[in-house]
Amino acid sequence: MQHVKWFLSVFLATTVATGCSKKKSEERGGKELSGTHTPSSVEDPAAPAETSERTVLAGTWQSVTVLEGEGLEPQAIPFGLTIAATDAKPSVVVSGDFEMPISSVTVEGGKVKMEFAEFHTSIVADFDAKNGTLHGTWILPWVDGTLDFAFEAKRAAKDAPNVVADSSPPLDEARVAAVPTVNGMWEVSFSEADGTTKLCGARFEQEGTVVRGSVVAPTGDYGHLAGTFQDGKLRLYSFNGAFAYSIAGDAQADGTLAGTGQINLFQQTFTAQHVKDGNLDSDLPRCAEVTKWSGKESPLSLKFTDVAGNTVALADAGLAGKVVLIDFFGTWCPNCHELIPLLKRWHEKYQAKGLEIIGVGFEFDDGQEAVAKYRDKYKIPYRMLVGVAPQDAASIVPQLPLASYPTLLLVGRDGKPYEIQTGFPGLAAGDFREADAARFEAKIEKLLMTVAK
Repeated sequence: MQHVKWFLSVFLATTVATGCSKKKSEERGGKELSGTHTPSSVEDPAAPAETSERTVLAGTWQSVTVLEGEGLEPQAIPFGLTIAATDAKPSVVVSGDFEMPISSVTVEGGKVKMEFAEFHTSIVADFDAKNGTLHGTWILPWVDGTLDFAFEAKRAAKDAPNVVADSSPPLDEARVAAVPTVNGMWEVSFSEADGTTKLCGARFEQEGTVVRGSVVAPTGDYGHLAGTFQDGKLRLYSFNGAFAYSIAGDAQADGTLAGTGQINLFQQTFTAQHVKDGNLDSDLPRCAEVTKWSGKESPLSLKFTDVAGNTVALADAGLAGKVVLIDFFGTWCPNCHELIPLLKRWHEKYQAKGLEIIGVGFEFDDGQEAVAKYRDKYKIPYRMLVGVAPQDAASIVPQLPLASYPTLLLVGRDGKPYEIQTGFPGLAAGDFREADAARFEAKIEKLLMTVAK
């Protein structure tokens, strides 16, 4: 928390543009920014009296949350807020051209609470009317409690860019000259803990110093990124209420980029090579994390509960002789939400051919209720079950390290595991997501062609 005032003092020092990949997230409630959604600060005469305090906050805000954790330098993540005067219009988090709805905004006695109900997260802040600022905390569910990150915001003109200062040393002229632009496609190699690398992809659109785009990582993607490339430094950010993301890469003399990516308190290093010709989509299978099933027994030996709390043994669920796709997810996970349209499509397309999809939710609190609401919101037609808290996953699925969500487990008609993918690109990944989906769907089709023994 002690670093927040310093970050605010340089909040307007360096421009970080708000452009990003223009991909919609309508399946999850997000939408593109049209420029017509900034609400008036004039009170709606038809609004009930209890909203009058909220109208004072109506308008556009430049915001920042500061990621602080053991062994990590404090990382400021800028984003926009548009707070509506009443519930008649949506209040949203703005990341470039992308809006993420805020489920509810309440104001009482100068205390402001913005909730992202689908992710079980919130921003709680005090309103300083004299200075026109908000000071508070972004709160996320976590093991045995919450993760709390400092949050600050100040009023901004409509469509004003979000900004944060870059305090890193300037690069030498040779490095700056070696990477004149980041526009286009990049091969991105992420370093793994075991010393290996995963080849992933990125695509950026650059106009002047403004950059928008997406980066695919081994366990998913970095969301709708927005920022700048200036003097050899790439600085991109995204915030969606559940996760804060940053990409910081510096030009190298050989024309590559090198730096770090951060998702909340998880950090990984990368190098990137500009691809002037060709298509990266065929290389994406090397990006996804593929893990192994360590048990001798079939995955259909697993047991979970249903949303009513009853034990469900997969072995007794009528799955024998079918191809089974198990989606291990969390309702707090944005990419899990964005995977639902694909799963529903596969269910409709392949159920009659022998595919059964089962969703298993791993929740920090009240799993039955969370999974039931998730099922009802998206009108999920396949079976939905409940696991345990994410940190306790090994207690019921010891054969599979659930290190990231979603994790997809594909089981053949013979009951054996054939494919396990940890992480799946979200909507921001665009063509990369479609390529990964096509690759996984081909695995499903291949298994459906087999005959049960």
